[in-house]
Amino acid sequence: MVGRRASAAEIDNISMVKKIFPTFIFFTLTLYSASHAQPLSESTCPADLATGDLGMGIAAMDQATGSGWLMWSEAPVSQRFSPPPLPTNANHFVAVKHDGSQWLFDNNSQLSPFSIEPSDCLVATLDFSNDSASPLADEGVRIFGIDSGFSGNNIRITPNRWNNSVNDGEFGLSILQDDNTVNPPLSESTCPADLATGDLGMGIAAMDQATGSGWLMWSEAPVSQRFSPPPLPTNANHFVAVKHDGSQWLFDNNSQLSPFSIEPSDCLVATLDFSNDSASPLADEGVRIFGIDSGFSGNNIRITPNRWNNSVNDGEFGLSILQDDNTMSSLDLSSYDLVFEDNFDGLALDSTKWDTGLLWGPYLPINNEQQLYVDTLGMHSGFSHSPFEFTGESLKIVATPVAPSIQPPPRPSEGDPVWQPNSYAEYRYNGPTVDQDTGTSSPGYQSENVDYLSGIITTYGNFKMTHGYVEMRARMSEGRGLWPAFWMLPTHYVKDVPEIDVVEFLGQDVDRLYNTYHYFDTTNNWAKISTPSFPVFNSDWTQDWHTFGMSWSPRKITWYIDGVKTHEIDDSQYKIANQPMYLLANLAVGGNWPGSPDSTTPFPASLEIDYIRAYKRKLSETLDLTNDYQLMFGDEFNGSTLDASKWNTHFLWGPYLPINNEEQYYIDALGSDAGLGYSPFTVSNGNLTISARAAGDPAAITPPATLPNLNDQMWTDFGTFQRNEDYLPGNYTSGMITSYDAFKFAHGYAEIRAKIPEGDGLWPAFWLLNGYYVGQQPEIDIMEVRGENPHQIIHSYHRLVDGDYDSTSYMTDNGEPSIGYADGFHSYGVRWEPGTITWYIDGVAVHSYSGNDVAYQVMYVIANLAVGGNFNFSPVDSAKIPAELVIDYIRVYQERDPT
Repeated sequence: MVGRRASAAEIDNISMVKKIFPTFIFFTLTLYSASHAQPLSESTCPADLATGDLGMGIAAMDQATGSGWLMWSEAPVSQRFSPPPLPTNANHFVAVKHDGSQWLFDNNSQLSPFSIEPSDCLVATLDFSNDSASPLADEGVRIFGIDSGFSGNNIRITPNRWNNSVNDGEFGLSILQDDNTVNPPLSESTCPADLATGDLGMGIAAMDQATGSGWLMWSEAPVSQRFSPPPLPTNANHFVAVKHDGSQWLFDNNSQLSPFSIEPSDCLVATLDFSNDSASPLADEGVRIFGIDSGFSGNNIRITPNRWNNSVNDGEFGLSILQDDNTMSSLDLSSYDLVFEDNFDGLALDSTKWDTGLLWGPYLPINNEQQLYVDTLGMHSGFSHSPFEFTGESLKIVATPVAPSIQPPPRPSEGDPVWQPNSYAEYRYNGPTVDQDTGTSSPGYQSENVDYLSGIITTYGNFKMTHGYVEMRARMSEGRGLWPAFWMLPTHYVKDVPEIDVVEFLGQDVDRLYNTYHYFDTTNNWAKISTPSFPVFNSDWTQDWHTFGMSWSPRKITWYIDGVKTHEIDDSQYKIANQPMYLLANLAVGGNWPGSPDSTTPFPASLEIDYIRAYKRKLSETLDLTNDYQLMFGDEFNGSTLDASKWNTHFLWGPYLPINNEEQYYIDALGSDAGLGYSPFTVSNGNLTISARAAGDPAAITPPATLPNLNDQMWTDFGTFQRNEDYLPGNYTSGMITSYDAFKFAHGYAEIRAKIPEGDGLWPAFWLLNGYYVGQQPEIDIMEVRGENPHQIIHSYHRLVDGDYDSTSYMTDNGEPSIGYADGFHSYGVRWEPGTITWYIDGVAVHSYSGNDVAYQVMYVIANLAVGGNFNFSPVDSAKIPAELVIDYIRVYQERDPT
């Protein structure tokens, strides 16, 4: 067959490497505690600050970290401070910090001490690490001797702004004017209490050069469906930037402003200042603005100006849900069964649960990471250093800098058998290479490039799953360049190669975590498709234990932190993974995304794990399609032609390679034989009929006499077709349908309702075949019939076991030899679950197989009418030709998505 493993080049290019993210600079956040603030009876800050010339903004050091304040000075800052801030700095404002003993001002290049004045006033807190500002209006507290709060001027502070342009590290200033567009207040806001935020996408796209003010509006209907021309496909589902020109409402689709009609459910959730790229939430405002209600009370939405897909982007607005949002739903694990668990309460890793190397081994670094994962359960089992420490109640994965006393484990020689630890993956030696196209040489692995030793645990050789819920309880560590993660990868590197990142954390960003999903579009030159790296905010994720979970079902992926839903995607937005996947947890150091550690990074560093668990949805012991399952694929054959979007009409290997000594030629009516003018398929009256006819039947066609010429375009158009130089035309023509290109699945229930033909040599079948020829290469025969024995339905399960093909077959006999199941329509189904296969006829379970070798790989459905072959006991009875397999429907169900 044509199935093969991914080549070395493919493995380098596909999702075995965890993502390549845009490079950002992140900072550690340190907040001063409330104990530094002394309450006053009232604020002594001036009621009306003399703002003076606001200049180009507040200049601050671009690489500053931690927190501070924006301070107003009665004396111009250029005259008061030395060395002075930039000449174009705002006249009366400066960024300041307190180091615990003295006040320091920031002049854009250094911090210098200064003496406070009685009139000084702190007007905002500044977060240099995350480039954010929070006004201190009427706070009425004294902080290290300086009063805070103001009541007169409505000052807007815009991070990453200088001279009305995006500039990392600075803070723009502007004075808000009264909004005279607001109509009189309502008695209460009619905006929904809990906005259905949906997918927040990459943010809110708006015109980069927009000026003036507007609003962020929530729409009950998805904006991509409601507005024309629609916003970007990756725009948040239910949010859009809008303006009012004095006569009508206009929405912003990133390239133009277009009018729209308001709906009663519309809600303005924030004011937007396009000129200064700032946003102010309208929580519980209770006012109507040109006919649209404003305010919201349920969801805690963070709006970040100049943000798109978690990157700085002028003019856009990033959106995220804060973690303390209790309106987000939680997962009810009572509807799940625990199928995998490790509580790490021993003193060593359990080798029946874990591997300690990536599939490609320790010596092929990815993402420019700086660590080597010590494979303690594999090729490094005798090495003196282990990255795994046990407390008796938890596992610590420890990253340690290399040193004269701690060096990377020596790489085994290239011919050592330790390079092939698993049946379907190979560790990579990673020796010197030369690019055949460019001539560029690479030295491969170099031990001197390893800066740290760390660890990874994976369930690759021991546990895999398709759909369910996974969770890790862990404690993160702070430190620049640290990159702990809990994620899932596909068992075999085939097709779209999905990756689900349950949680990723950058040690320098203690206030945020990330949830992400990736896969490849193989129809578009292996283009990588990724969700945004959805952030989840908290004050500091390193201060306590947290649970990080992910629910994966046929149509949805939902992320949870501490049992609360944080993000969700579905199959209307992305192709949801359908392949078996395994679990990974690791502590990477350095790399493209977090950058390198620095002198502030504490080592040894650790990811401490309390437990890792996996669950499967509980299903009824008896088949319950109504309550347990949802229809994922099917055809009722209600049209007049075969649906090419659902069906192929050839095997992968094409019509010129007969199997099982069958005597028919399968006419590829929707493919290579589309121009022959004859089809064995008829669709009418809600049925599909597959007709088998003799080669000389004038109502059909004669099979091709010879193999098409080597230069025939068919071999290019159908690259998987086998040439088979021994091809001879068959004695019959017939048809087959497969869902190979349209639908593959793992676990569920598949059913056909059909009327089978009877007659010696006929062989109708409905079956599942593995999507890719790797691993078990399973086949589940749901229904096979020898036409001479129509009363006997054969059910079989075939698979590779330790390299040898093994089969288990059952027979259902209805005791009517003369006509049997050919007396009319019957349904034939199979329920395929982890560890169990159960066959059904007319809704009644007739046979079951259980074992550890039950298929886990994705499969697709096939229905066909063969003529002759090894399966039948009798030769073909030509008097029974033409023959027909009549199909009423084919349906495939999988477990329901969680509600």
